[in-house]
Amino acid sequence: MMPKLQQPLNNTQLYQVQERQMFHARIRIKIPLACSAHLFADLYDLLAETDRTYNSYSEGSYFDRINKNAGTFVDVDDETVGLLEATKLVSEFTNGAFDITLMPLIRLWGFYKQQVVRIPTEKEIRRTLQLVDYRNIEIEGNRVRIARGQEIITGSFIKAFAVDRLAKKLKREGITDAMINAGGSTILCFNDETHPVWQIKVPDPADRSNILYLLKVGNGCFSTSAQDIGYIEAEGKRFGHILDARTGYPTSNKQSGIVSSRCLTGDLLSTALLLTEAGKCAEKLEQFQTSFNVNGFLVDAGNQVYTNKLFEERIQAL
Repeated sequence: MMPKLQQPLNNTQLYQVQERQMFHARIRIKIPLACSAHLFADLYDLLAETDRTYNSYSEGSYFDRINKNAGTFVDVDDETVGLLEATKLVSEFTNGAFDITLMPLIRLWGFYKQQVVRIPTEKEIRRTLQLVDYRNIEIEGNRVRIARGQEIITGSFIKAFAVDRLAKKLKREGITDAMINAGGSTILCFNDETHPVWQIKVPDPADRSNILYLLKVGNGCFSTSAQDIGYIEAEGKRFGHILDARTGYPTSNKQSGIVSSRCLTGDLLSTALLLTEAGKCAEKLEQFQTSFNVNGFLVDAGNQVYTNKLFEERIQAL
């Protein structure tokens, strides 16, 4: 169960909703009933264009071309450069734990196989980690090159980037009250004076039938990452899909959440936070607040919950 939205009781606004499968997730768009229904087509067209142009899984996208021409410079647009610079900044901030050149390691662990029968050996992990290093991403103007054998995966940010583009479109249309829920892991909230906040129910990773938090979010984004949403099973054990690029192994933390003004920032940092060592969670949250103006929480392997003060101010009583 992923986070859900609940309309505040004092809001009298009527909405229209459409939902489609994109980016391997259900993308749900909620806009005021007074808006033209034709706007949905434009919004989903923009999502589809983003998928074609920037998703590493899309044939002919900028990231697909970078991957297929590893070792050679590839011409890209300003948006691609901006995305790479943002991800490299987060990699530096996490001392390399977060790294978008992780795809060879993801394949080694078998996240794209129908059945996983064994855990990779230490030797296999060490050998594959030699291909994982964000510092080998070279940017020269609008040309990008990765090292031979490297491969970028955009899964940690592509939905969020797409939702940020939708946000710009909604603002151009003059819409001030709306919600976009991208698979539950990226939830963008637009609010105005008649409807100051949305309420978001965050499930407890120890028991997803229970609620961990009821959050107030207004004109911002809630992003979450969790190890029990995407996982594999091997040798009687379960392994989450978020891997630490320093060790080559899945993080043992269970769930993280970030509230931010920009979806891209929130999604990148929720993944980065999940990769934080348990003993440094509180410190990392404060660093995030200072450096990126975000707030959030982390649930570690022992179900210990860490938050920062500004996040706690968003929590409503259940």
